[in-house]
Amino acid sequence: MRSGTHVMIDLLLNNLPAYRNRPLYIDLDQHLRRGEMPVDPQAGYVVKTHYPFTIPGGKFPEDRLMGLFENSLVITIQRDQAEILRSLARWHAATSDQILSRFGDGFDRFNAFWPGRDRMAIDHRTLFDRDAMQMLIRQIAERTGTEPARRFVPPPARDATQRIYLMKATTRLLGARAPRINTTIFTLK
Repeated sequence: MRSGTHVMIDLLLNNLPAYRNRPLYIDLDQHLRRGEMPVDPQAGYVVKTHYPFTIPGGKFPEDRLMGLFENSLVITIQRDQAEILRSLARWHAATSDQILSRFGDGFDRFNAFWPGRDRMAIDHRTLFDRDAMQMLIRQIAERTGTEPARRFVPPPARDATQRIYLMKATTRLLGARAPRINTTIFTLK
C-alpha cells in the first residue's frame, strides 16, 4: 500500500512484452474478497496483491494462494514504514497515528509473512533510478525466461501531469495495445 505497486506493474508491462495480457494485471485482492482464485500460475500474468497486509474477509482458497506464491516470481517492494504512513495519511486525509492504528497490524502481518520466502525484495528507490530499473528488468527477464523490450520505458516524470493523464486514458481505452501502459494511481496529494 503506497509503496510503488503500480509503478512496478507499469515497469513490468512496458518492458516485458510477454506480460501484456488482457486484463493487464490481476488484482488478486479483489478476487479473494469474493472468494475466487482466478489465477493459473502458468498463465504468465502480472498479479497484484497486498496480501497479507490486507486479508480478504470470508472464505478464500488459501492453499491455492500459497501455491501461486510458490510457483511465481514474487516481487515485494521495501519502503520505510514512516514513508508509507505519510503517503497513506495524505491519501486518506488522516494523521500518521490514525493510519497506524488502522493499518498497523497489516505491517506486522506483512513483515512476519514474507521473510524466508522465495521472492525478489527491491528497495522502493529502485523504482525511481533509471539504471537500477534497467538492471531490475534484466534480472526479472532472466528469472522468468522472458525477453525484455528492445527499448527501455521508464515511468513518466512526476511533473508531466497532462502526459500522465493522457497515458492513463490511452491505457484504459486500448489496454495491452496502448503504446505506453500507465496504471498508476496518480494524485497531486
